[in-house]
Amino acid sequence: MDYLVSIYTCVYNGEKTIHRVFGSIKNQTYKNIEHIIVNDGSTDGTAELVKQYMSEADYPVKYFEKENGGKHTAANAAWDNAEGYFAVQLDADDELLPDAIEFLVNEYKSIPDEIKDDFWCVHGRCIDQSEHKMIGEPYPEGINDLSAEKALRIAENIKGDKFGMMKTACLKGYRYPEPEAVTFVTENHVWHPVNQLYRTWYTNREALIYYINEGESLSNPKLKKQTCSNYAYNLKYELENRKKFRLPAKKILNSLLFYIIYRGMATEAYKKAHPYFLRNNDIFLNMMLFILAVPGKTASLYFKKRWNVI
Repeated sequence: MDYLVSIYTCVYNGEKTIHRVFGSIKNQTYKNIEHIIVNDGSTDGTAELVKQYMSEADYPVKYFEKENGGKHTAANAAWDNAEGYFAVQLDADDELLPDAIEFLVNEYKSIPDEIKDDFWCVHGRCIDQSEHKMIGEPYPEGINDLSAEKALRIAENIKGDKFGMMKTACLKGYRYPEPEAVTFVTENHVWHPVNQLYRTWYTNREALIYYINEGESLSNPKLKKQTCSNYAYNLKYELENRKKFRLPAKKILNSLLFYIIYRGMATEAYKKAHPYFLRNNDIFLNMMLFILAVPGKTASLYFKKRWNVI
């Protein structure tokens, strides 16, 4: 089957890097693709570059502009307009290897028919831009033969960046939350619930060049009060769902402490919109938050000065 693949790119002020995206999609060996670009309120020359690219592409390109709201809001807009059987997220500073989509599609086709419907995502791996070496550790041999729960548990602890092709149908009904005063929401808000219903097919084949340490992007914001607000929101979500995430005690304590610190440095708009205590009535953690409120505020003042938060 010649599956249509929707590659979507959420971009904010990406004029210096988005040429990688355009060039690597044009060079794909797999041709049954569409490219969805959501411009999240860019103030640079991104729009002009996209228009030039659209005039040169020999495959469908859908372009949308919206007010700046963060990568998660742009991803929601992209999903709403994806027509492909599969969806692939390609950030505005990344680069696909030429056979990346062909490889991922063929990997999915290689899954035995009797278990194909169990899988929602095929994972490839990422390489760095300088030495072209895999980022992190490889998946262990035979991981796809393990039970779904065991394979997921192992994969979650494998260090390094992964790159996935997802079934669009499995994403239907899921959206990133768009909370007030928050401009970045982690992918766990969607990936985690989907992973409870479906499996991922893991491979160690490289598919993406991930450019490291290149400054600000939608997923790598500078440390400002707004960034602290984003961190606080995502840590709170993790704590409120600690049982679902099966967080170990050490991880819970770490998340708790940094939640208090980041919230202390967050914007006033965030503090007004999001209560300090957890909404899931977790008595133990809310008691810890009560006990640590004063020392946590002191720690926030220390880190605010040390990190020069603005």
